[in-house]
Order: sequence, then structure tokens, then C-alpha cells
Amino acid sequence: MALRKFDMSLFGQISSLESKIRSLINISWKQNQLMEDRGKWYRLTSSLDVIGDSTSAAKSYVESDFPEDDGLKYLSIYGLLQALILQQDATKHTANSLNIEHKRSNFLESVRSLRNDAAGHPTDRDHGHSFHYISRMTMKKWTFQLLSSYIEDNSSNFRDVDLMETVEKQQLEIRGLLQNLVDELSEEINAHFFKYSTQKLIEKPESLNYFIDCIVQGIEIDERKGQAEIGIRGLQKFYQSSVEKLKARLEWNDERPLTEDFREARHCLEKIARLLGELRDPKKRIGSRVFIRALRNAHKDICDVLKEIDENYLNMS
Repeated sequence: MALRKFDMSLFGQISSLESKIRSLINISWKQNQLMEDRGKWYRLTSSLDVIGDSTSAAKSYVESDFPEDDGLKYLSIYGLLQALILQQDATKHTANSLNIEHKRSNFLESVRSLRNDAAGHPTDRDHGHSFHYISRMTMKKWTFQLLSSYIEDNSSNFRDVDLMETVEKQQLEIRGLLQNLVDELSEEINAHFFKYSTQKLIEKPESLNYFIDCIVQGIEIDERKGQAEIGIRGLQKFYQSSVEKLKARLEWNDERPLTEDFREARHCLEKIARLLGELRDPKKRIGSRVFIRALRNAHKDICDVLKEIDENYLNMS
């Protein structure tokens, strides 16, 4: 068999597509959506790891010298065929985890049959309907003969296997399947950013500062207690609205630092509201000032993150 040069760039292209998928699924709202089903998330991350690992295995086979020892020859060919199936399965499971349609071609099905005949179930294929083995003397890096015997018609045949064509053509098809995943994901993500790009989380920051000023006045000036109540209600309404908007665009995550900032701000408002009727006690007034400082810090952190999200959506749309 005249050997041609293997297209090594395919491995780098597959690695690049794998990295793109990782970047897309780690966009905050998309990751939150995927992690609602932990099983799917774990399958997705496992599948991406196996795409990289199996692709690396195939690449190493292509780059390495073929061993002289017969046992290592078998190990190399068995391992290569198994790596190709792992690559296929991982690509399929990545698509399944993303709810994106995946269709395996006739060629990829033929690779699975080859692996099952030669390295998967050679001694009992199709529940005893056929039996197979690799001819030891024919094993070379890019080719071997597979002897197959069939019970139904009592026939046997030798099949010449072209490993270069098998590996290279599978890389071409895996590249195409991964490119489709990137395209589908990108389209979904762009649509999401566009949908919310004009719906700001924080419209008028200065009005929010006004609410805090109202609370401060109500604490420091007894006659302004009503102002403090207005400020508390205004911030409570803003925080509730912000959480609802974050949840609507899948940006809410209980494990995110922003969630703790909201808890802290609400806690401070509750404490200040309780202290408003006890401010004649100097200790209570001092305590309320402590909560005001904590409220300012949490509020600033909340507003900074919300502004960042707004800018991100505007830039990505």
C-alpha cells in the first residue's frame, strides 16, 4: 500500500473546537442552565475531557513508531480502535448533554463495527453468529488483515483494513460534528444576549443612592424616620426586582458571591427597620450606623456586578 501524508492539522482543529465549546458552556447564564441538571453537567464535562484524551491518543498513534514486538503491536491497534470509539461516544454525549441533535454517519458506524470485530467482541460477535481475529503476520502501522468466519453461510474471508483512512476520515467527521455544536451553541447564546441587551438591570444608580441617603437621614434625625422607611422600601423593591431579572436571564446562582451580597444587604435593611423605633437609645443609634456601613458596602458590590452584567450583555449582543 502506498502511504500518503496524514493531515495532522485535524487534531489541532478538534482541540480548538473542544476549547470553544468549553468557553461557551462556561458563560455564566449557560453554565447555570446546564447545572440545573447535575447529571447532564457531569456527563458534558466528562465527555469534553474524553474528546481531548481520545484525540490525543489517536494523535500519538499517528506520530509514534510502530513497535516491533507482536504483543505491543496488538496493544497499539486495540488501543487505537478503542480510542476512536471513545472519541465517537464522547462527541455524541456532548451533543446529548446540550440537547443538540446528533446523527452518526454510516462511516462512523462502520468504524464501530470494525472495532467490535477486531478488538471489542471478536470471539463472540452477534451472540455467536460470527468470529474474528487479526492476522498476526499482517500487522503494520497502517494496515492489517482481519479474518472473519460466519456461522450462517459457513463462510470465511480476509478483510484488508486501512487504518490511515479510518483514523483520518473519523477526524474529519468528528471535526464537522463539533463545529455543528459550536455553531448551535453560539446561535443560542447570541440570541440570549440580544434578547436581554436592552433590558438593563440597573437603570438609574443615582436614585438608589437617594434611598440610602433617606435611610441615613432617618437614623440621624428623629423627625425624618418616614424618610428612612421610604429608603428601606425603595431598596427592598430594587433588590427583589433585580433578583427576579437575574433569574429570568439565568444569571442567578446560589453559589455566586453576588447572592451573598444580596443576603447581606437585605439583612442590613431588616436590622435597620427594627432599630428605627429604638433610636432614642444611643447604643441602638450606633448599631444602626454599623448596619448602614455594611449596607453601603454590599449595595456597592451589587451595583458594580449588575453594571458589569449590563455592559457584558450590551457588548455580546
